[in-house]
Amino acid sequence: TWDANRRARTELIAAQCALAINNAVAHRSLPLSSLGHLLERMGWHSPRQSLPRWGAAMAAFIAIVAWLALYPADFRITGRGELQPATQRDVFATVRGVVDTIQVRHGDAVHLDEPLVTLRSPELERERTRLEGQLRTTEQQVADLATLRAGSSREFSSSPENSVQLAAREQELTAVLQSVQDQLAALKRYEAELTLTSPLTGQVLTWNVEELLEGRPVEAGQRLLTVADVNGPWLLRIRIPDHDIRHVLDASEESGPLQVSFVMATDVETQYRGTVTDVAQIVDYDPLEGPVVVVTAKVERTEGLDLRPGATVYPYIECGRRCIGYVWFRRLIDSTKSWLAL
Repeated sequence: TWDANRRARTELIAAQCALAINNAVAHRSLPLSSLGHLLERMGWHSPRQSLPRWGAAMAAFIAIVAWLALYPADFRITGRGELQPATQRDVFATVRGVVDTIQVRHGDAVHLDEPLVTLRSPELERERTRLEGQLRTTEQQVADLATLRAGSSREFSSSPENSVQLAAREQELTAVLQSVQDQLAALKRYEAELTLTSPLTGQVLTWNVEELLEGRPVEAGQRLLTVADVNGPWLLRIRIPDHDIRHVLDASEESGPLQVSFVMATDVETQYRGTVTDVAQIVDYDPLEGPVVVVTAKVERTEGLDLRPGATVYPYIECGRRCIGYVWFRRLIDSTKSWLAL
């Protein structure tokens, strides 16, 4: 039978056991506890066996660290890029108006000064109508004055005042007529600029030209088309993350122009080459990649290279050689340095 004394002793033992079990569960949940149990089963805690094994493990660890710190490897900075012709020119609207006619489409080959787009300006049309009306009125006034002077009576000819007034009026109308003619000549030059021509011999790069421009109102200075010389040099524009650009700049200062290797998105097995020619001094923001710096590289023309404007490529910039540990764990090391510097 359970008397009060035995029950009290049992409850005391139960409390001690519960505390021990709770401590055991907490100890087992500690990080690396499973590794400790494994080492214990392997005999690493044995005084006779632990020392040689720990020595071998330490030697292996030191060898790995030394290899990571001393073994050199190629250090490459990657990014995303696209191919573009080196020579490109934009075509801008010269006046505010409406696109009237479009003579080209995307991908069309064009020649220098070939018409591309014709604009229509209601403001210029109204101004032409006003000037032409003023010109006709002034010409009629000049003709009437000439008739008056030719058929003037003796009364007018005998009056010096009338002769002076007619001469002054004739001079005034002549000045007005010359001004209107000059304005019409200037207006014709403006109207000639309504026909936008190609700034070079090349290819139209703008996509969906008709859908983009047909019948659309435009402002003076608005870009309408882009024409590029696809037969000339080509460039590779690479977007490098802002946190990686310092490696490119440092390597460029140490060794001069850097080499670029890249593969096409449509052909990842063939590698092509280029040379860095410029690093932008400003940081752009890419919606997908965040802050980026544009690096420009000159592309070497190679047989099989698919030169299409805007073609996506996967490049990497060769920035010399660094220890393989930094090459592999660069982001972790740089993040740690940044954290320690705060």
